[in-house]
Amino acid sequence: MTWKRAVRLAAFVCALVGTGTPLLGQAVQTSALTGTIKDATGAVLPGVTVNISSPSQVGGVQTNVTDSQGIYRFPALHPGVFEMEATLSGFRTVKRADIVLPLGTTTTIDVTLSLASVSETVQVVAEAPVIDVKSSPCSRISPPAVSSRASSTWRRA
Repeated sequence: MTWKRAVRLAAFVCALVGTGTPLLGQAVQTSALTGTIKDATGAVLPGVTVNISSPSQVGGVQTNVTDSQGIYRFPALHPGVFEMEATLSGFRTVKRADIVLPLGTTTTIDVTLSLASVSETVQVVAEAPVIDVKSSPCSRISPPAVSSRASSTWRRA
């Protein structure tokens, strides 16, 4: 093997190793969670608030809202165990626990929300006020005094 040929071979090997190393750093390091939320009849529910959290993860609760097809997406979650909650006004809240998201996977969890039962009881308890018509703490005005006051008011206007 000649010297030029050995240099070319070494350059080729270095080029292969040099381009392969950055690819190792771009390996998938997250998981994804997605699903569709429907009502009891099977109709999709847009506008559902979906919260996901993990007690072992830093960052708190992540929130997403379903789109017009009732689909929610969390595309970049760290692998781990999560809890999910789906809420929409007029429907019962659904909670799911122990959702395991393995590294590099997309997990699909579809949810069905049922209507919330609405029952209200209004109880009004009041007693009629007692009015003493025989005696009054107000001063008494005689009828002639009332008519004179009324006529003087009309004269000013």
